[in-house]
Amino acid sequence: MLYVAYGVLRAKRSDYAFITQTPQDVGQKAAPSFWAEFFLGIASGLSNPKNIVFYLSLFSVVLTPQISMGLTVALGVWMVLLVFVWDAMIIFVLSQHKVRRAFGKVAFYVDKTAGILLGLMGGKLLHSAVKETV
Repeated sequence: MLYVAYGVLRAKRSDYAFITQTPQDVGQKAAPSFWAEFFLGIASGLSNPKNIVFYLSLFSVVLTPQISMGLTVALGVWMVLLVFVWDAMIIFVLSQHKVRRAFGKVAFYVDKTAGILLGLMGGKLLHSAVKETV
């Protein structure tokens, strides 16, 4: 947490300029294909360790041996669909030019606030760990 907070807090305002840029602004001839972006998103989601840890911990609590295989499969399908719809909604909303422009204006401050919060939480965890070992 402290490492991520440090990286976020070091970022300059100019690092966020890409948010409001279009492919024409950066000299690209054409945007990547839908399928290239789709598979990049799938790979990103599947390789994110937070997702794996979250779902394994959630399912280990919810899915007891008494739960049927049908319900287990249904819950898995439900979670995949729910995450897909949520991500699709976020992509749709953030792809709107007005929203991207507005988000581009506040993204720097949102990240700085998140960096401060992550730093405080990381500091608290470090303090607790050091205190327990002493």
